[in-house]
Amino acid sequence: MQAYLPWFDREVEAIFGQFDIPGAAVAVVADGKVVYVKTLGVGRVDKRNPVDRHTLFRIASVSKTFTAILAGLAAQHGQIRWQDPLSHYLTGFRLRYDGGNRLTLRNVLSHTSGLPHNANDNLLEAGQPYATVLNKLQQLKPSCAIGSCFGYQNILYSAMGEVLSKATGRPYPSLLINQIFRPLGMEDAGSSRWHLLNNPNHAMAHVLGKDGWRVRPVTQPYYEVMPAAGINASIDDMSKYLLAVMGHRPDVIPPQVMAQLTKPLVSSPKEGWTSKWRQTRVKHPMYGMGWRIFQYDGKYPMVFHAGGLSGVRARLGFLPRQDVGLVMLWNANDSRPEVLMPMLFDKVLGLPTVQYLDKNSRSLLARH
Repeated sequence: MQAYLPWFDREVEAIFGQFDIPGAAVAVVADGKVVYVKTLGVGRVDKRNPVDRHTLFRIASVSKTFTAILAGLAAQHGQIRWQDPLSHYLTGFRLRYDGGNRLTLRNVLSHTSGLPHNANDNLLEAGQPYATVLNKLQQLKPSCAIGSCFGYQNILYSAMGEVLSKATGRPYPSLLINQIFRPLGMEDAGSSRWHLLNNPNHAMAHVLGKDGWRVRPVTQPYYEVMPAAGINASIDDMSKYLLAVMGHRPDVIPPQVMAQLTKPLVSSPKEGWTSKWRQTRVKHPMYGMGWRIFQYDGKYPMVFHAGGLSGVRARLGFLPRQDVGLVMLWNANDSRPEVLMPMLFDKVLGLPTVQYLDKNSRSLLARH
């Protein structure tokens, strides 16, 4: 890996520079060590505050992986069972098409509830209270039977926060701090809008306007679904987290927990065509519980999750057999820098070079 790092460093600078990304932070983990950390640019274009190893970024849906790990720890301790009905913890909650009360915690974590993709996110974004938006899910029609297809969720997934609180007797933010953040030494991490804004060293979201990047205010809605999208963390934090999920902190995240969570449960075919690198390298895209599982180039297992809110992007992925992983955080409404991940993995695996970005490449603005 060391031999590739000078090349990778040049590519990091070139690609984030090519798209004029305001600020970014990148870390590479290999063979149980953090071997590379790079910070670039500024947290916000109007204040020009430099990004460093401790700058807070919103990690958006990469938050789902933390919730899955907390659920895995609770299952290991016998506090929950994957086959438990969600209604066991959310009294009275029942989807209109779930006459047999078949919606389980496994369904919630694997996005196999039968609900349409991103159900009721629009209501959350419009400012409706989370409890109201969650209750309205019960009236929706299914896109498929429970357990039979993949339908990505934020509102329903976030119900795992209440599940874990009831099962453990501790508030969800306390579980994050005491079971993940503190044991791993994630000293910057937190999970609220106040936490982000109260730290002067934070990155703001940026969206592209006619005069270039403009700062987007930090709004509350996706902090209301904290277990799905509400964590803030620095690249220093996320490099420690990446080491842990790759198996190098078994005292905090036992390998058997990750093995359970990364067992493929449902096909997620869209992930195979949302960008050129996925079309080229991702074969048999699947989802486990809180994690995406790919066959990279058809034969190398890859564990991955992306995060995206308006003006913010996060990517975390690793190759378990090669013990190489990458995490990237940046504060702009542009997903193209994610090609750094397949570029690095191609080098590690000795695969032919592919031009994942071409002159006609366009920003991918969809949430993941």
